[in-house]
Amino acid sequence: MVQGCSNFEEGITDDIFNHRKDQYAGAFPSYSSSPIKLRKKHREEQNRKVDQRRVIHRHNSAVKTRGGHEEMEKFVLDREQERELQILKLQAEENAIPVEEVEELENQQREEIEDEELLDYVTKKEWCEKELDQMLADLLIA
Repeated sequence: MVQGCSNFEEGITDDIFNHRKDQYAGAFPSYSSSPIKLRKKHREEQNRKVDQRRVIHRHNSAVKTRGGHEEMEKFVLDREQERELQILKLQAEENAIPVEEVEELENQQREEIEDEELLDYVTKKEWCEKELDQMLADLLIA
């Protein structure tokens, strides 16, 4: 039951009161705290909820001002795409072959093509000359 007096100066009633206060502190919060403390906790909780509603309202207003979530998402995606294109453009400029080299390569290709055409022409001309010589030889023999 109730343990002996913890202090000679306290009476048995104080000891019983403290024991019951400890025993029922969870079941009856008013035992463990004063009404002023409860009001203060209640007010703090209300203020926290009001602040939370304010933050949510500010966020919703900002989203609405910016055109909604879809518009903000589209804006972000457009900016990311622009940034990626800019990066690709810079990479392309870094890896591009200088115009002078391109012109030089084109000239070399043209010369090679012209050389091939010239060789084809010479080969065809020699073949035609041989054919003509053969025809003339056939005519002279006949």
